[in-house]
Amino acid sequence: SPLEKSFAIQLPYRLLDTATGGFSAEMFIGGGGSCEVFKAVVFGIEVAVKALTTTDGADKEQALEEKQFVNEMELLMDVFHPNICRLLGVSIDGPRRCLVLEICTGGSLYEVLKQDHEKLQNSPDVKLLTLGWQKRVQVVLAIVRALVHLHSLTPPMIHRDVKTQNV
Repeated sequence: SPLEKSFAIQLPYRLLDTATGGFSAEMFIGGGGSCEVFKAVVFGIEVAVKALTTTDGADKEQALEEKQFVNEMELLMDVFHPNICRLLGVSIDGPRRCLVLEICTGGSLYEVLKQDHEKLQNSPDVKLLTLGWQKRVQVVLAIVRALVHLHSLTPPMIHRDVKTQNV
């Protein structure tokens, strides 16, 4: 299996299960498609654990999800850029396949923009914004640099899911 041949650090599932509080709702960060993301502390480092959801669907559907998971892992193993979260480890020995990634502790861009929107609803004072216009331009440039890096790889890598929740 490609998962068993990966160069990422392989972590025992039980370690991630414990670190996420049994993949508890309190540790849940987000999700979509066939994965859920949880925050955790592994070896003293705060991380994001992206866990493949188990489906009760047909074997064909599970095989496709597993293939997409392996593809994501293999792609992440080759990406090194300061504006892209690094793959730190994988877990394949439990009921859920997991990727362990760097975490952005400040939350997503979506959450920051939502807070700014709520502040503006309550007061028109733009000085209250977490992200002023100069900072917003810096964020956009950081995103563009990450995308340019991905597109300049051989073969080029296309993210396909750039949105504020993923930044």
